[in-house]
Amino acid sequence: MVQVAEQVGNHPSASLPNQIERWSDLKAAYRLFDGNEVTLEAIARPHWELTKQAAKGRCLVIGDTTEFDFGKDREIEGIGPTGNGSGQGFLLHNALLVHAESEEIIGVAGQTIHYRKKKPKSKKRENSAQIKKRKRESEVWGTVIDQIGKPRNGEAQNDEAQNKESQGDDVEYVHVFDRGGDNFEVYCRLLENHGQWVIRASKMSRYVLAGESEERMPLKNYLPQLQTLGHYALSLRARPDQAARDAQIEVRVGRIKIPRPRHVSPWVRARNQPPIAMNVIEVIEVDAPPGVTPIRWVLFTSLPVMTFQDAWTVIGYYELRWLVEVYQPDCPSSARLYHIAA
Repeated sequence: MVQVAEQVGNHPSASLPNQIERWSDLKAAYRLFDGNEVTLEAIARPHWELTKQAAKGRCLVIGDTTEFDFGKDREIEGIGPTGNGSGQGFLLHNALLVHAESEEIIGVAGQTIHYRKKKPKSKKRENSAQIKKRKRESEVWGTVIDQIGKPRNGEAQNDEAQNKESQGDDVEYVHVFDRGGDNFEVYCRLLENHGQWVIRASKMSRYVLAGESEERMPLKNYLPQLQTLGHYALSLRARPDQAARDAQIEVRVGRIKIPRPRHVSPWVRARNQPPIAMNVIEVIEVDAPPGVTPIRWVLFTSLPVMTFQDAWTVIGYYELRWLVEVYQPDCPSSARLYHIAA
């Protein structure tokens, strides 16, 4: 496997016969790919485990999904639609482990592949039982959370220990996701695995139990009631549709609980999870120039947010999410190896 990967890496744009130097090695490569035991997990798990062993203290687990698109005209068995359906390929969900303090990338802590199903040509509507059995794309978040598992010494932690700073070789995972990870089952999986989180909210219309009174209301109705902790200036570079500017950012915080939605997976239903408590941070631009869309993030976090410095720390963690965007591979040959291994 190492020899094949090295030769593929030397000529990433070539076909496999042109990447492998000798005919006998090419035949060996085909036998390798044909082995049932050659899977993505079998190949990558040693790296995942070494990555987790190298973790110390508080680490960010930055998750995101990237598409591998082979184009619409190639005939490749097993792949599914990508993008708006105009392409074909698969999705690779990655979890990148990063030291929270030093911002050093440790490695990949988990991965999974998802193939979208082609929409049936029949216009017959699925019943509720068929919908529940369908493999959902959002499952990749929970799959990788479970794959990574609890942090070192996580099994022995209690609520009091979790509120203390990590010492020695103890590890704390803070999972950092964009809006795709804002899912009730994701929060349940994180609780199951003793994980903390910083996740960008996806829907402002969702109902939450807001504040100390736990009044049920849409999130968008609660946000104007948040407490302002402070302000900071953010320098924005020029873009094609707007000039460079110094944005004045206001940081507001509050406390919510997210109740279980009506439609959940059998796993969530069996868990019987009560409403999940977390903090909400709104990062919003004030006094934006006319014609400019103000900056706005709404973040959910399990981390304590009592002061502006606490909020600033959480915002900083979310800003590091771009690291996984830079990491994620887009090389066609890499895609071929991932696909063959899967």
